[in-house]
Amino acid sequence: MSIPTYVIKRPSSFYFRARVPRDLQDRVGKFYVLRSLRTLCREEAWVRAMRLASLTQQLWDNCRAAMTQEEIKALVARWLKEELDADLRRRLDPGAAGDGSDPRFDAAWDAELALDHWLDVARRHDWAEGELLARSLVQRYGLRIEPGSPEHKLLRMLLCLASVELHSIASERWRGRFASKPELFPLRQGAATEPVSSPAPANPTHVSLKAGIEQFLGERRRLGEVKPKRLMDYEAALRVLETHFGPDTPVGSIRKQQLGEVRQLLTKLPPNYSKLFRGLGLTEIARTAEERGLPSLAPQTINTKYLAIYDAFFEWAVSCGYAVENPAHGVRISKAKRRNSYGTFTVAQLNAIVKAPLYTGCLSETHIYEPGSCRVRDHRFWLPLIGMFTGARLNELCQLRLEDVKVVDGIWCFWIAGEGDKTVKTDAANRLVPLHPELHRLGLVGYVEALRRRGEKQLFPEIEKGAGGYASDKPTKWFARFLRKTLGTETVEREHLVFHSFRHTVKDAMREAGIDERMQDALIGHENKHVSSVYGKGYGARRRFEELSKICYQNLDLSHLYSCAASDRSTTATGPSSLLAA
Repeated sequence: MSIPTYVIKRPSSFYFRARVPRDLQDRVGKFYVLRSLRTLCREEAWVRAMRLASLTQQLWDNCRAAMTQEEIKALVARWLKEELDADLRRRLDPGAAGDGSDPRFDAAWDAELALDHWLDVARRHDWAEGELLARSLVQRYGLRIEPGSPEHKLLRMLLCLASVELHSIASERWRGRFASKPELFPLRQGAATEPVSSPAPANPTHVSLKAGIEQFLGERRRLGEVKPKRLMDYEAALRVLETHFGPDTPVGSIRKQQLGEVRQLLTKLPPNYSKLFRGLGLTEIARTAEERGLPSLAPQTINTKYLAIYDAFFEWAVSCGYAVENPAHGVRISKAKRRNSYGTFTVAQLNAIVKAPLYTGCLSETHIYEPGSCRVRDHRFWLPLIGMFTGARLNELCQLRLEDVKVVDGIWCFWIAGEGDKTVKTDAANRLVPLHPELHRLGLVGYVEALRRRGEKQLFPEIEKGAGGYASDKPTKWFARFLRKTLGTETVEREHLVFHSFRHTVKDAMREAGIDERMQDALIGHENKHVSSVYGKGYGARRRFEELSKICYQNLDLSHLYSCAASDRSTTATGPSSLLAA
């Protein structure tokens, strides 16, 4: 079988390579796309390449149909000019009202009211108010903008801002001041009157840092190559680069020595510097932090959240012809390796956690650190307990649906998998985890069944996804506060205790229980490097349950929770028989 021209062979794999059409190179930000087909089989490579060729053609069609940010800005600026011109024409002959009143007074009053309304919209960021205007423009100009798309949302926002400008100028005109000119966006001269068309391609050897960053981030968003939370890291890191060098600095002019200076600057910045020192420049922040003796960013943070991103950005710039070399290549912070980045909980610390007011009775659902008679039974109660007996990652638990808590071969289990809008860290993280006997005794099955009777869909319906796209964003911060309140800030920071510490604690408990290493990997979601792992279906639910049940924390006291669980249970039985589903 002959290999198509868009398939190339390299030692590690066949690759799909397609040239970006000339008219789209500036918008896509590349001259060609290259993707590994992840196979050394010629026939399989051909099949996968044909599928990618079809998807690539669809991508080109979508890119041609979509409007760029600059085109949308030009369109809104054009609309604003047309509205202001229409306002001038209406002033040529304001006429007279039928009741003899002066219509100019009513028009001026209406302009003031409209201005107050759109200013309030802008203050509240309620861009949905621009929906009717957006629909009108889409219909008027026959635009191909899908409702709910990023282009549609941008159009709504810009129309809201343009409305502020429109009614502000109209109000000024009623005061006799006609000199005001709209300054909605920093467009080139005459942009508001030009027809909407694709912008001229930028000179690939002289692209500004600001334009390059926008293209790079835009491409990542369109292709979905990075998760939302990681995309936020990209934006924050690249803004540091833009602030340091200036937005108009050509991408290709930055050298390795200059990136070394950025690396040195990063080693002087404290954690959360953007929140602690709002409005200050990076150099000033570094100097102030040094004077106050504040701790600096960790080497791992600098490497993964800054330098690795710069490496990816400049590598992309080289592939686009915007730079000759990658100045960030090899620029890293050397760090001392340590066996574990997170600590493990002692039994005394586990007892302190389950003896906190959250578990013994608190003042109210919002005052969980003060003793009282309120019994909280939401994610705050269950997440630490489930983590203590499964070692599951926090996000894996936070995103569980009720349908993921199921009976398999007569055993109650969690089904942890990256399906739909759920994500897992690796393929090995897709796994079946039985409920530990202690979770049965604590009433977890009864909690699940009560939620089902209420018609809920999620195991923890009160949890909402954060800005980074992860359900664990807010619970992570809550548990950090809970640990500091319960164990003390000094202990937590000295021993590096976080929710992930349950994972390390469970791993140690598995070793103590004599559980086979391969079974440990299967239960906790680690990659099994043994060659036999690729054969067969793996361990069944009953075998997993038998092994997981061996986990035991000697002297851990949960007795005060058993009586509460017994009163909570309405459909499940107590005792060993309840560990297996009927």
